[in-house]
Amino acid sequence: MKRIFTIKKDIKRNIFSVISIFFLVSVVMFIYETKMRIYDINSASKTQMIFILISIIMGFLSIYKDEKNTLSSVISTTGNKGLYIFSKLTANFITVFIFTIFLYIICLIGILKLPDINKYFFYVTDSVKYMTLYYLIVGFTASVIGMIVGKLLPNKFGMVIATIVGLFIGPLGRTFIYFIPVLKNYELTYKILHYINIAQFSFHHIAEVHYLFETERILFFLKLFNLSISLIILFLIYIFNEKSNRKGIVKTFLFAILIFIYTIPYMINFNDYFVMLNGYDTPFTLANAEIRHHKVSENLTEIEEGKFTIDSIKGDIDIRKGFDFRGKVSITLKEDTDEIYFSLYHGLKVNFVKLDGKELDFSEDFYVRKVILDKKYSSGDKITLDLDYSGLTAQYFYAGDKAVFLPNYFNYLPYPGKNNAISGETNQMVVINQLYCNYPVYYEFDVKSYYDVEMNLEKDGSGFKGTSDIGVFIVGGNQEVVEIDGVKVIYEKSFHNNQDEIGRKLEIYKENRIALINQYGFDVKEPEYFINLKTYYNPLVNGMTVLSENILYDNILDTKSNEKSIEMLYITYFLSDKHIAKQDYKVRVLIKDLINYTYNDITLGNPEQSNNIGDRLNPDGSYNTLRILYDAKEKFSREELEAKQLKIFKMAKGKILTLDEVIEVIEE
Repeated sequence: MKRIFTIKKDIKRNIFSVISIFFLVSVVMFIYETKMRIYDINSASKTQMIFILISIIMGFLSIYKDEKNTLSSVISTTGNKGLYIFSKLTANFITVFIFTIFLYIICLIGILKLPDINKYFFYVTDSVKYMTLYYLIVGFTASVIGMIVGKLLPNKFGMVIATIVGLFIGPLGRTFIYFIPVLKNYELTYKILHYINIAQFSFHHIAEVHYLFETERILFFLKLFNLSISLIILFLIYIFNEKSNRKGIVKTFLFAILIFIYTIPYMINFNDYFVMLNGYDTPFTLANAEIRHHKVSENLTEIEEGKFTIDSIKGDIDIRKGFDFRGKVSITLKEDTDEIYFSLYHGLKVNFVKLDGKELDFSEDFYVRKVILDKKYSSGDKITLDLDYSGLTAQYFYAGDKAVFLPNYFNYLPYPGKNNAISGETNQMVVINQLYCNYPVYYEFDVKSYYDVEMNLEKDGSGFKGTSDIGVFIVGGNQEVVEIDGVKVIYEKSFHNNQDEIGRKLEIYKENRIALINQYGFDVKEPEYFINLKTYYNPLVNGMTVLSENILYDNILDTKSNEKSIEMLYITYFLSDKHIAKQDYKVRVLIKDLINYTYNDITLGNPEQSNNIGDRLNPDGSYNTLRILYDAKEKFSREELEAKQLKIFKMAKGKILTLDEVIEVIEE
């Protein structure tokens, strides 16, 4: 009987290859990270990169070693070409599975070391489950791609190509290659690169399960599709390559098949099906918008109120899969016009706009939606639009089948005018524009979800209704509601044994509210709702992910830990105050940093670094605000810096400040 190449032998060889490659790649990645200081290569993406490289090289070697021993004789020994391929695939899958279980055990060990594990159980178990499935699919896909390269290029040059391919389809490929087409606005190029890359997008957010409730499905679909295509190509290679002696032509033809199959969805506009699914925003749009945040926000001076006011919003909200809204928006025009603009978070895609049953033409540009009315209307006219939109929300403001957290100030409902939901981000703090109607609007929603939700409206069967002048928030799923001292406190279920701590934070907020009123003269509302988002452990980046507490009414953040400090309270009130929020973006950022540095030390690493901050002016003549703030911190006391803050706040209530005026106050 003909000898069959055993799976057991292949597994032993694969495990030896994995162990050898693991140490080699780990050393290379460590040196690379140390030398290049690539901030994106955190512990999660570095592990992912190593895993992909190991898997693809393992797949390459499983074929390459047989090719060196003449594959035709190996197949003739097995007696079955299909059985040979199947045995290789099975051996690779089992090896990847073993390595995945190894990573899973490491995560479990990390979890067992956590203090008060009951607080983080919801996040950690979901994260580990997702990570395990992800590594299993991606590792096996990479090994199949390695087998393809090993068959097409069975030589040492093929090993180099396999390594390059591994880097390209992993996190490094996404980091260094993807932003080029985004910056150049090459959308098709970006889509193709995104499609063939098997790495996870923003992999370090996996533990932050808020964001990936719905994107999980899209990502897994793409990865399973990539795996299926890779397997098809592998079998095509063996079928075509054995039928022709012109191997060069055949290999070129097979490479063409590879490129064609992977790019055809974009050539024939199937990307809505493969990438977006049900109208979800494309990764290109999301990445482009992230870059555009910074460019657009530099010229943002105030929130535009638009050509109309909203009288009522009624409709169905479905948060079982992302966020879907279908309903009626009644508006009153403020001027004669035949077109209107409204703002909506860029991850939400408008499906149609109708007036009196007739579809209207509309266009979308990131946050701004332009609607062409059926005729020119006069000021004071009232019209009712039928509006349908759906999609994904954001990282910390999310909606999905497990939980929802959509604050009133987040732009998931239409807001009049051309506005950005997020005006910018600096020093790891997002500047969120307060895009909710601060005048009475009637809301009526029927909510479809897999869990109970809470709104700041009256409960009405499966929905909510009522009038609000602070917009509407939706929370639920992993949150519970309890009343403490007359305030409805919404907190995460994993915090159910920590109500005393929540109550303590609420008291801190109340004390800080009084301090804001007495020291700064701000009119801070007494909260009716208090949202507490806890700090939880992120096992994939080996650190703590801090979600600060949010007060829904005025978007005021509670203190993080220091009961004496009201720094974060000052910062967020500064960003949300209706007078100060109209200031130029650069002015807002400078004042935020001034507040931050007033209550915190400026950490520059070693003492010599303070001399490397630069001069007061940059080479292009712009202000070096870090140097200005650093010198102010050295020169003035905390009380003097607080007095400067107060002076700037009072100035901002009367006019739009220039950067020169703010810097003059800081330095005087």
